[in-house]
Amino acid sequence: MQEEDKDTSVTNEDTEILNLPLYTERKADGIYRYRRRVPKPLVPRIGKGYLYRNLGKTKQEVVGKWPSAHAEIEEILVSAIEGESKAQELIRKKDHRATILHLVEEEYGREAAQRLEVGAVDDNLEYALMDLADRLEGQYPKKTLSMMHGAVLPERSDSFADVLNYYAEFKQTGYGATDHRLKVRIAKCKADLIEALGVYKIAKQPIQTITRKDANAYRDTLAGRMSANSVARYKNTLNAAFNWYIKENGLEITSPFAGLLIKGAGSSKVDRLPLQDAHIKLLEPAMKDSEIAWALYVLLRDTGARVAEIAGLRVQDCNTGKGCLTITPTPWRR
Repeated sequence: MQEEDKDTSVTNEDTEILNLPLYTERKADGIYRYRRRVPKPLVPRIGKGYLYRNLGKTKQEVVGKWPSAHAEIEEILVSAIEGESKAQELIRKKDHRATILHLVEEEYGREAAQRLEVGAVDDNLEYALMDLADRLEGQYPKKTLSMMHGAVLPERSDSFADVLNYYAEFKQTGYGATDHRLKVRIAKCKADLIEALGVYKIAKQPIQTITRKDANAYRDTLAGRMSANSVARYKNTLNAAFNWYIKENGLEITSPFAGLLIKGAGSSKVDRLPLQDAHIKLLEPAMKDSEIAWALYVLLRDTGARVAEIAGLRVQDCNTGKGCLTITPTPWRR
């Protein structure tokens, strides 16, 4: 009978162990712990191959402590993955400055990174940077680690492509259509710049390397396939982005696109003349095939409003009693 009780006890203990939550093990001293293997690429970043959390001696303690232990270790792993992804992206861009600041902040905190950024490096931080550079040897470019070892932080360097991205983000309005147009225009400016000056000059070199000669080359590239006024519009976008960056960073430079000469640009006495009656008569038959097209056409013809203003009208904007429209901002346009 006693032996039967003993067998039952063993069976119950085995069942208890088999029913433990994921990543949970029972040590020889009877204490349960959460044990998670760190993915090999993250071991250098986290500094160890396994992560542990004690969960207690009873199954009740395990059930109570496991969720918080799991959440805590998941957060550590996710943070390490995100940090590694960001570091690899900065390495790909060859941004040594941003890479060093990112690694220092992860290891020693934001204050240490800020002190390095402003040049307030004391002996303790200098030795810490040397130690970190030694520990990261082989994982990051030699040039990056050499700068970190010497507590040398290169000057901030943004490419023209980076500046255009920052400018597009700064100019976001919250209106989908407006923001989309800006995004498309910025993308076209970037593509045209790369066509005229090459991807290395636009995406890899500091914006300060862009000269008046480069601006002229961009202008001449566009002039071969679009009107002078169109060239001027795209040039103005680049000039605005360049000036925004200068002001934002307090730089003592001048935009090479400022005052750029574009032959034939500007308004003339034949620009945007009103449609003549003969033109309207030619246009009307094409609109009468559709009730919607005809309604929109009549509103455009008789009010002089913009296409976006008429196409975006709501029923509440149309006063049939007074025969007038109210054009106000809506979620889909300004």
